[in-house]
Amino acid sequence: MASGTPVVTSNVSSLPEVAGDAAVLVDPYSAEAIAAGMYKVLTDNTCVRSSAGAVRSARATFRGHRRSGACARFTDRSCHERVGRRVAIVHDWLTGMRGGEKVLDAVCERFPDAELFTLVHVPGSVSPAIERLHPQTSFVQRLPS
Repeated sequence: MASGTPVVTSNVSSLPEVAGDAAVLVDPYSAEAIAAGMYKVLTDNTCVRSSAGAVRSARATFRGHRRSGACARFTDRSCHERVGRRVAIVHDWLTGMRGGEKVLDAVCERFPDAELFTLVHVPGSVSPAIERLHPQTSFVQRLPS
């Protein structure tokens, strides 16, 4: 938030109090809600959240966030159009469909033109929406097992 980056965060615990109107608050137990929140920050061209995040974080009291004037530097930055941006999705590994992969599935449904990067991918172990993005793997994929 301090750098003006749009934030999607959980609507539980202390996060709504910390992020307030500077973030898109989502139900952390709903893959669709998380994907919808991500879609919203990528397509919202009003930039209200981006400037609100920098202002809100400047009021925070935790140590270390203000090093070298980063908050002030980004508060004045002009707003960037988010519509039409390239989207990259990064996930740790794709070896089965557990909780994180269910969220990833919803995100992949929302962003069918995104690029997907992962350390390791076992073909056929994840949903069709994830497989359609042809995950690009790292050198770890080629290490002997």
